[in-house]
Amino acid sequence: MNYSNNMQAKSMLDPRELQMLDGEMRHREKSVGIAFLLWILGGSLFLHRVYLKKGNGALIASIICWSLWFVGVLTLLIVIGILFLFAAAIMAFILFIFWLIDAFSLTGWVEDYNASLEYQLVTQLLAAKGIVPGGYNPAQAPAAGPVMPSISVNVAAASNAPAQAWGAPTAQLPQSAASSSGRITYVESGRSATLMVNAGDQVLIGRDPSARVRLSDPKVSRQHAQLQRSGNDWLVRDLGATNPTRLLGPGGVPQSVQGEIKIQSGQLLIGDVLVTLFQTGQ
Repeated sequence: MNYSNNMQAKSMLDPRELQMLDGEMRHREKSVGIAFLLWILGGSLFLHRVYLKKGNGALIASIICWSLWFVGVLTLLIVIGILFLFAAAIMAFILFIFWLIDAFSLTGWVEDYNASLEYQLVTQLLAAKGIVPGGYNPAQAPAAGPVMPSISVNVAAASNAPAQAWGAPTAQLPQSAASSSGRITYVESGRSATLMVNAGDQVLIGRDPSARVRLSDPKVSRQHAQLQRSGNDWLVRDLGATNPTRLLGPGGVPQSVQGEIKIQSGQLLIGDVLVTLFQTGQ
């Protein structure tokens, strides 16, 4: 995999954003050691491929191979034992070859997964600043090849909104300048969107078609969370989502929202989607 895309994007982050990116990578990146442990303990079931999200083809191959084992048993019972032994030997050899080949691929798979994750996180940070890598699809990052994505800059967003880092304290407006309305920016699949919210408005976030902020992330529940403007604050309610709503605190450490909390501005993780809450003047 060509990692020059990551280097170009990371060069646009300031030291605080790089520190928070490093913390999130340590929380979510895959381990070569665990991958090899799964390869040793469950190689015939291709658990290491599932761990690295390369499991579809491997599971099919495993099912086929174990099915052939079953056919071999039936052959032993119905026909003669020697045919079963021959088929079993072939299947065992095929599984051994797959198992051995995977040992040479694990390191590269872990690097590809972690590089893709890092670039996705960098993209979210840049999008919160109004800088969006054009045409980037995080799911296709490992196959992106040597083509460098073009970088488009939203000048208005970059000049009107401060850089938003995971968990970084957001500058508070003076009380006289605070507004009862607010602005929501969310980033999904490398694309950002903005929603203006008036005082008293309630905003449902989830995969439900009726949600005002409708997301496609499979980790997001149909009715995941609800946001509401109350005076100069945001009321954030978790609606009992399977993956609880998380507020990014100091150092980019996510903290689960228990029931309802009140904040002036900040950043939430809805599944893997970054949602930033602003006051209108920010």
